[in-house]
Amino acid sequence: MKKLYKFNNFYKLHGLIQKDYCIEDKIVTDQIVRGQDFSGCFLNRVDISNCSFLSSSFQSNDMELLTFTNCIFKGVSFRKSNLDNIIFDNCEITDTWFSLSSLIDLKFISCRLNDVCFGNAELADIAFNMTQLSHVSFEDALLDNVKIKKSSLHKIRFDGAEIYKEFYKNGICHADRIPIQDSKSFFQAIS
Repeated sequence: MKKLYKFNNFYKLHGLIQKDYCIEDKIVTDQIVRGQDFSGCFLNRVDISNCSFLSSSFQSNDMELLTFTNCIFKGVSFRKSNLDNIIFDNCEITDTWFSLSSLIDLKFISCRLNDVCFGNAELADIAFNMTQLSHVSFEDALLDNVKIKKSSLHKIRFDGAEIYKEFYKNGICHADRIPIQDSKSFFQAIS
């Protein structure tokens, strides 16, 4: 059974910043987190709802089986992190960086992404459903099975990005990297 958790307890233990801390099987709700550094933490099986993360860092983290519902991320860094099986549901994500990260099985459902950077990240099995993407950069990213459904796109950058595509020919699996220049070539490559 998951227990209620407060992020402010995380960094106030004896006035010392706690690194390499593990937060597992928790529920976090109705909190404003401002200017916190969660770098190097492991978060696993955590449900987070109605929280705001402002100018905070989740850099160099391992995060698995998380659900963010009705959350706000503004000025947040997920750089150099490993995110696996994460759901962002009805979240507002602004001025946020996922660059140089490994992102596997992420779902963005009914979210608003504005000024978000996925540069030099590896994205596999990612779904953007009913999501608004504006000023989002996938520059130099490697995209594998990225799906965009019922979403709006405005000023998306794919410079230097590649789509990893597997195909079978004569019973042998082959792999190709297809360069992407813009939204049009992205949708052609994934169809």
